[in-house]
Amino acid sequence: MQQLLMAFFLAIAAFLAMLQFKSASDVNNSSISSSLERIANLQQQVTQLEQRKQELVEELKGYQARMAELEKQGGEDSAYVKHLTQQLNDARILAGLTELEGPGVQVVLNDSDREMIEGSNVNAYLVHEQDLLDIVNDLKAAGAEAVALNGQRLLANTQIKCGGPTIITATERFVPPFIIDAIGDPATLEAILIQPGGIYDILKYWGIQINVKKMDKITVPGYYGPVNFRYAKPVER
Repeated sequence: MQQLLMAFFLAIAAFLAMLQFKSASDVNNSSISSSLERIANLQQQVTQLEQRKQELVEELKGYQARMAELEKQGGEDSAYVKHLTQQLNDARILAGLTELEGPGVQVVLNDSDREMIEGSNVNAYLVHEQDLLDIVNDLKAAGAEAVALNGQRLLANTQIKCGGPTIITATERFVPPFIIDAIGDPATLEAILIQPGGIYDILKYWGIQINVKKMDKITVPGYYGPVNFRYAKPVER
């Protein structure tokens, strides 16, 4: 009788354990399914936002083209209006809102493909925001008149910062390879980057893949992102 009771209690315990395991499994499966559904919804929203952003950029380009045509027509009417139109065009160029072309250099960077030295820091083998900032600053110091990173125009107040495995600018996230286009004197721009002990040598030491190429013609797009000044305001006279 004692053995029968023991067997009965063991059977009940096994049954309860099975129910508990099944319940936990159902909860886990439900949680995973819910998480996957949320991820899919977020991905869909991101895709829709990217599409809408591109549509707005194209609309802006259309408006700018129409405005340029109207200004051209107005400029033909009088010398004064033509003078004002030229000043407006010059201001747009200085503000980085106009697509430009000319000679320059193209710099392509990618993370190191070299085998890591034992005990070294993995971050030394990756392209960081400071590397890009150093290159952009050197190019500007050498007289670059327009600079773009992966097809996005860089303005005077454009931020370049780290975002985990990506680099973030005003409106975009970029992953390697990073392509920097700069308009200016090709020989001068190249010289400042490849000078002994410069940024080129430093990155090469860690195996960072960097290539500097002189170009007879390079195109830098206009800037189409938001321009927000929180503190700076025009002086009223």
